[in-house]
Amino acid sequence: MRGRFIFRLLTLLACLAFPLACPGEEGGERRLLLYFEAEEGARFQEADLLLLRESLLVGLKEGAGSVEVLEASEREVPETEADKSELAGRSGADAWLWVRAGGSLDRLHLTVLSRDLLRGRKVLEQDREKRLDSVTLDLAGSFWADLVEAVEKRYAGTAGRTLRPNLAELRIRARPGTLIFGLPQQNLSVGPEGELRVMLSAPATYELAALCPGCEPVKRELFLEEGRSELKLEQVPAARWALAFYLNNLNFPGLEASWALLPGYLVLRAGLTSYLVGLALLEEEDRGEEVSLLVSYRLAHLNASLSFYLNREDSTWRLYSGFGLFSRLLLPKGEGFTIDPIAPYGLQPFLGLERTLDPKKSLYLEYAPLFYFTEHPELFRASLPPDAGDDGYVFQGRAVFDFLNFRLGLRFRL
Repeated sequence: MRGRFIFRLLTLLACLAFPLACPGEEGGERRLLLYFEAEEGARFQEADLLLLRESLLVGLKEGAGSVEVLEASEREVPETEADKSELAGRSGADAWLWVRAGGSLDRLHLTVLSRDLLRGRKVLEQDREKRLDSVTLDLAGSFWADLVEAVEKRYAGTAGRTLRPNLAELRIRARPGTLIFGLPQQNLSVGPEGELRVMLSAPATYELAALCPGCEPVKRELFLEEGRSELKLEQVPAARWALAFYLNNLNFPGLEASWALLPGYLVLRAGLTSYLVGLALLEEEDRGEEVSLLVSYRLAHLNASLSFYLNREDSTWRLYSGFGLFSRLLLPKGEGFTIDPIAPYGLQPFLGLERTLDPKKSLYLEYAPLFYFTEHPELFRASLPPDAGDDGYVFQGRAVFDFLNFRLGLRFRL
């Protein structure tokens, strides 16, 4: 029965795999994000606006061959130029084109603006009046032809051009001692005055992480333009208490409380694994009408341990290790509990992998073998439930080793 657990565990681990990354499509030399929206008060039908937007998109993709065109939804159009540049940078574009349509189809007013993020300047700014009538059939090829030609002219041949490197000053305000990761400069730390100044290439997008002892990790994505920018990090105290629920070997439930000596790195844990009610993981051929899906042994393990994380606290996957002590409790019916006289105590080292789901909870898997201290290993073998078997056990002179023990659980930070 215990040997079958390995297969189920490996199957379950497939659900914890990293998300598959979808390869991006290869396009032109430059990447331009298109913003298209209707002016407030414009007299368009929804179908008319869709026709204008889609025909412009087709015209750009067919007529501006040196540009790969991305499209932002109408709901995503930021108000300011700085916000448009930031969203374009986060979308992987190095330029953006904004088109706003107003008026009506009989008298169409277009506002056009484009900014080249690589060169850090506007390259196109127009206000124009146009008429859309029944004879204008080829929207992508004729109606938008002058705008498509202007875009192609501004961006053709600019990819790979050696541009003058521009620098911008970024001021980061955070708690003294905060470590900053993700910028080209290494070993950055916020000084006692609570401010860090750094010169960075601009325009560019940066992803930074800020770690401070006793605080929750902070991750920020920043689009930096030329000039001077300030970033104030909101740092909140890290949670010290956590509560975890787990299944031991996918059979028996456990509950564990923990308190962080050093938040994010060093943790004290205490808990209980109950064998009173568990799942009977039987093969299909073992099941019968009279076979229960539940098993019960009047036994519990009381655990106490110390764990320490091995990588940075802002990591999505965190590796940790530790060791603990446990006491084996017998629960005779109607008699409270007693310490098992055959194997009263033991050691339990463990190695775990934790997947952060959000700032308040994470999923984890632990390999946690059990080392029982006993003067009577053969009596211990005889006390094992007959349907459990002894797969994974090693019996020595004064100890019994259970090498087939895992925990799968969910941890909540309080």
